Amino acid sequence: MDYKNIVIAIAAVGLMSGCKDSQLSLTGYVASMACSKAFISGFSPEQINKQDLELITNGSSKNAKPIINQRTKSVSSKILTTEKTAIYREGLGCTLVGNTQGVSDETSLRQQVMPSIDTVELDKNTLWPVGSMVATSEELSANEYSEIDAAADIQFSENKSYQVATHSIAIARSGQLVYERYAPEITPDTPLYGFSLGKTLAVLLAGKLSAQGQFDIHQPLSYNAWQDGRSNISSHHLMTMTSGLQFDESYVEATSDANMLFVADDMADLAINKMLVMPAGQEFKYSTANSFILADQFNQQLGGLENTYREFQSLMREISVNSVIVQADGHGTMTFGMQDLISTRDLLRIGQFMLQKGRWNGEKIIPTSWFDYMQTPILAEMGADNKLKKTYGAGIWLNHNEPHGKILPSLPEDAYLALGMRGQYVIVIPSHELVIVRTGTTLDLDSFDYLMDIDQFAASALEHLH
Repeated sequence: MDYKNIVIAIAAVGLMSGCKDSQLSLTGYVASMACSKAFISGFSPEQINKQDLELITNGSSKNAKPIINQRTKSVSSKILTTEKTAIYREGLGCTLVGNTQGVSDETSLRQQVMPSIDTVELDKNTLWPVGSMVATSEELSANEYSEIDAAADIQFSENKSYQVATHSIAIARSGQLVYERYAPEITPDTPLYGFSLGKTLAVLLAGKLSAQGQFDIHQPLSYNAWQDGRSNISSHHLMTMTSGLQFDESYVEATSDANMLFVADDMADLAINKMLVMPAGQEFKYSTANSFILADQFNQQLGGLENTYREFQSLMREISVNSVIVQADGHGTMTFGMQDLISTRDLLRIGQFMLQKGRWNGEKIIPTSWFDYMQTPILAEMGADNKLKKTYGAGIWLNHNEPHGKILPSLPEDAYLALGMRGQYVIVIPSHELVIVRTGTTLDLDSFDYLMDIDQFAASALEHLH
């Protein structure tokens, strides 16, 4: 496929025709993404334009050029009379300014202050993952390193139309970081966009809250709008993508549900008001809307954004993760479904934590049973419009042959992965005590051709890391 399947690639058509939603989609995307990458990742305007905006919008971002204000830590984007502004806030990253006075207007957003969560001191004399010392050269033989590095060369070569930029690759074997490689502008500590990796983070938080008795995943949810079959939907259905709610996850149209959700003032409200097309639990249909309803449930059960933020960041500190930021929309919903950033080494820690089934540094943080739940295949029938017709669990893709086939055919059946748009991966292979992370910017969003690339790389790593 060519650029026609890239996020907001059709936005130029909307611009020429005066379509207001297309203009909102484009300006909102440009402002939000430029803000995140400027003030969280620390990228230059040139990097942001070259590696994201111009490519992902098929050049339409030139009509909505971002204006980055270092003093106010904000980014604005404008087309004709349509303008969107994103502001950076400590702890929450970037949020698009909305139109609701007292809630999502800029003054109200800037007045919100998140609880102070101390970072974990990572001892420089202690090996990763609980420390910051890395001794990769001692962990691999020269031959092992050479073979894996040769396989990584292909990942970094951008030798296919949909490969734009691999930012990083990192591998842990038996609890030790044994290989890592970064693009020139990326460091081990650079927070990078995870996109749908945030769905996995949300399920981990649900596991911690469930174990504490603060969250019942099987309790039907209550919303005023749900006086119909939607009243049977539970958090379990949200995490397993079996809610039955209508949602267009496509990125072809600038005004698709997925693209408009990205720039919605109140993302949870947009998701909650989707209609039911199948009874809850009957059909698997991957939907980012589910994750925003789950995030809204966190707020309801915990008492608001500040408490959800506190619980999530405290969980991350328990597993030595300092860099993660899950952004929030204008109405205070943490955007676990698509707007999260985290460094490569911390992402590898997330994978190691899942491999260890909830144990960290000798402590049980989340019960083992929760990871058994996450790895239980969903047996619901497969919806016809799913782009990726593979086996899913709760917040992760499974490599089971049944019921829908292996997502990475060269890897063992016990492998599973967290998967984010544009080629973000955390692959866990329990039988070999391996965790593999890849981050980057990949163009082909709807066909998932790039899964073949990561399958080949992971298979090579598995072969050479006995």
